[in-house]
Amino acid sequence: MKLTPPVRVALDLLRKEAVEQGEAHFDDHLIEFRNDGWTIQHPIIERIDGSLFDCPFAAWDGGDIGYRGRYVLYSDEDGQLCIGEEVTP
Repeated sequence: MKLTPPVRVALDLLRKEAVEQGEAHFDDHLIEFRNDGWTIQHPIIERIDGSLFDCPFAAWDGGDIGYRGRYVLYSDEDGQLCIGEEVTP
């Protein structure tokens, strides 16, 4: 789905507000490991433009890595999903 100018403006305002509030991971995928499993938080743009259904990050198959907490999830130059820095909620 192509984003309309008003939606782009709204996203830019949300991003600006997030940065001002200290949220450094507005556009990142985050993975949270809990005692009862794990979950992935996708960037808001994927929910708006419909790309969430095709997101390669939804295919996380690393299971529970033994850590607890929230981490940046990214893909390396080979397209492999990797755990990055820990993120404070």
